[in-house]
Amino acid sequence: MLKTTQSRFTATLIAFFVVLMLVTVLVINQFIAPQLSQNESRLVRYEVDGLAGRIVEQMNRVQAQQRAITEATGVMESATIDTLLPALVNQYQDSNVFGGGIWPLPNRRDPAKEKDSTFFARNASNQLQVNTYWNSDAADKYWEQPWYKDGLAAAKGQCAWAKAYQDAASPQPRTNCAMAIYRNGTAWGVATIDVTLGFFNQLAKQMGEAIHGRVLIVEADGKVVGNAALVDGTPKLENLADTQLPMAAALKGLLAQGASQPTQTTFDGEDGEHTLFLQAIPGSPWYLASDVPSSLLDAQTHSMLTRLGLVQIPLAIILLLVLLGFVRAMMQRLRLLNSNIEALSTGGADLTQRLPASNSPEFNAVAQSFNQFISYLQG
Repeated sequence: MLKTTQSRFTATLIAFFVVLMLVTVLVINQFIAPQLSQNESRLVRYEVDGLAGRIVEQMNRVQAQQRAITEATGVMESATIDTLLPALVNQYQDSNVFGGGIWPLPNRRDPAKEKDSTFFARNASNQLQVNTYWNSDAADKYWEQPWYKDGLAAAKGQCAWAKAYQDAASPQPRTNCAMAIYRNGTAWGVATIDVTLGFFNQLAKQMGEAIHGRVLIVEADGKVVGNAALVDGTPKLENLADTQLPMAAALKGLLAQGASQPTQTTFDGEDGEHTLFLQAIPGSPWYLASDVPSSLLDAQTHSMLTRLGLVQIPLAIILLLVLLGFVRAMMQRLRLLNSNIEALSTGGADLTQRLPASNSPEFNAVAQSFNQFISYLQG
């Protein structure tokens, strides 16, 4: 099949275009596709960062609110504190702020009282009411609690955010901002504002919808602070092992590495490969874990290959047809030249005959050279 020049030219051109397409696909998969996937990963992180800013915004607002409480408490009389504290805690009318209180050091507020805190928490009607549990004999010493020690040790005017907890004072899981109270330049106690985990659950749901995946807000030990699955359910504290999510094992591995910088990994889910992103929330003990199907990250690559194919393949076919047509036309001219020469040789060696002119400069030059040679022989 490849004995003729035309067939060899045709096979060579077709092979060249096939190799060209294969090299194009290989280059895209090896060099362009990874970059596109990285860009998609950055977009996911950008989406999560934008929504995570709401956590930081909430933290900053609570911290500003807490500064007002600590500064006021530092100069107010004891009875005035109990009167004004509910208004200070509820100044933003935010139901996510579960409550707040002041926690003096032992015998500091009243020398006769070791436990003398004032704590207001929301009741079933969303109204703040006093909660005296921590002043009872059954309660642990509040100044020995980790959140209290962290708040007392924090920089002046700065919140120490507690890890999520659930205690006997209320069934509502929550965290708190603890900030030291100073009087006359000396630590007098700690003020707290409690924030419910319902806020984080709702935020995790909004984040998941934005990235078309799943978002968890977790602590380093695997405790889940925000989970969209609990938005309409009973508030509770759970660990990653309790969620039975496919991402749990991979997430534990990333948390065990102490991810101070944004990191990611992949794992196999029920619907194929998933990509897991983990990043710390600045100024808090929490991490954002984002689970996205890897197919979403590769969608741009597949779309690019499809569009490139829709443009490049027709153009390549058109170019190939043009080149094949050119080869075919050239071969036809060669056959015509050959047939004219054969006609001269079979015409009784009549040296008066000449080859006709061609519309191709190259073939016309060959004909003229041949005619000049015949003229020479005739002479």
